[in-house]
Amino acid sequence: MAPNPISFSAVIPAYNEERLLPRAIRSMLAQTYPPLEIVVVDDGSRDRTGEVARAFGAPVRCVHQDNRGLAAARNTGIREARGEFVALLDADDEWLPHHLERAAAVLAAHPQLHWFCAAFERRRESGETDFQRVYRGPLEEGAYMGNYFEVQSKVEFSNSSAIVVRKRVFLELGGFDEDIMMYGEDLDMWFRIALCYPQIGYSRKVAAIYWGREGSIMARDTGPNSGRFWRFIQRTDRLASQADPAAARRSEPLLVAWLSILIRRAIRENDQRIIAQIRETYGKRLKPSDKLLLVICRLVPNALIRRAGDLKTAVKRYLRRLRSRT
Repeated sequence: MAPNPISFSAVIPAYNEERLLPRAIRSMLAQTYPPLEIVVVDDGSRDRTGEVARAFGAPVRCVHQDNRGLAAARNTGIREARGEFVALLDADDEWLPHHLERAAAVLAAHPQLHWFCAAFERRRESGETDFQRVYRGPLEEGAYMGNYFEVQSKVEFSNSSAIVVRKRVFLELGGFDEDIMMYGEDLDMWFRIALCYPQIGYSRKVAAIYWGREGSIMARDTGPNSGRFWRFIQRTDRLASQADPAAARRSEPLLVAWLSILIRRAIRENDQRIIAQIRETYGKRLKPSDKLLLVICRLVPNALIRRAGDLKTAVKRYLRRLRSRT
């Protein structure tokens, strides 16, 4: 163990989670490197969430607040934390026993790092594994990524239930943005951290299980609509433009990757207003393939895209029409 052992405060935001909260807490108590404390933030639950948390006793403590949402609950837990690092876990997810041990080893060996993330697995409520998200690319000194943005633009490796952040960094950056509703408060937080601290520790060993509950909002949601995503990208681009020029350049690959996703989403939704705004605002920054997509969108009639249901089919039909006229 390091001469000055790293201390972790494990934080669980919880709203009406009396059924699944015990699994999350037990996974924290089973850590081979125990957390200093487990802080459960009861975000105004209407069920027995707070009572369930308090029944565990030390090192679990429960903080109650009026219902203010996920970002606010995380921020309360961060402020309450006594450890050097804050390790987050959603109330319906769980850790595998080695998570904090591996985080401690990487952070102790590389004291310049201010945050850490591990590979995670998504499981269905039935227990079947949907996928494992593991970054297989090179790691500096075998333990960390040099540029969060570059890797995240290729592999969505970050998950809130697998991330550990130095408490001081959360406080320095103002914590999670409580004004972001419905989508992106976690991505926004990681983006802001990476602008200041692009290096992030990483473990390829799956350390967190992200459960997809049947019938839950997350299970049904396929992502934000193009309008919400567009506003999110604009916001993060403004943050980048206000940062150090070198940090802004580092963030460019992720912004371009998000724009690529947005273009395809806007095409599926036939949102011509968003497509036009992307073309006008970001046309020069897009990947060549995305620039071509926008050109095709201008050529292919909107009604044809709408009837076809997707751009690929619409383009085929459009080309057939042109050939039939020659």
